[in-house]
Amino acid sequence: MTRLNDDEKPPFSGRFLRVEHVDSSPDEFGLQLHAEVVRSEIGPERPPRISISVTNTSSRAQYWATPYQKVFGAIDSIEQDPGLILLGDGFLTFPSDVTLRPTNQNLAVDSKYHSLTLDPNETLQRERNVWDSPENNGEPFQIGTYRFESHYEQYSPGAKADEQPDGRFEWGFSLAVTAETRD
Repeated sequence: MTRLNDDEKPPFSGRFLRVEHVDSSPDEFGLQLHAEVVRSEIGPERPPRISISVTNTSSRAQYWATPYQKVFGAIDSIEQDPGLILLGDGFLTFPSDVTLRPTNQNLAVDSKYHSLTLDPNETLQRERNVWDSPENNGEPFQIGTYRFESHYEQYSPGAKADEQPDGRFEWGFSLAVTAETRD
């Protein structure tokens, strides 16, 4: 790992992460989705962190699938140069305290559907570390707004693998890298 001298500061020193926008949850699907910042400071010892949650607000169990990514798994921002990536705790090390940027060979590509069943009033919550994108060629954690989106498909309980979903929607949020401390 590249280390800074005691008198050096990383290029992202004094920057913070905040939620800029969260899409409305689709009422017709009986879900409440939310995103919030858990750790806002971008520092050389650890990346900032967010929490993403989904609550089943309907009176029946719901079955969901996310094509080609785990539910709240690794998510790239829409733009990647500059860009950010959300990774879980399974990715604990990073190659440089100067960039907080994983390398592409550290990341696995997922090629299957993942499903989730939520009982009435059940909530699934996951925390994710926010890293600089491995596709970035410039300064890490550039000041700006970064959009994240996920695709969801709703299925009837007991649906077979070849059945079409009952409904589909996209949900997302935007994170801002700022030089301000407000959340």
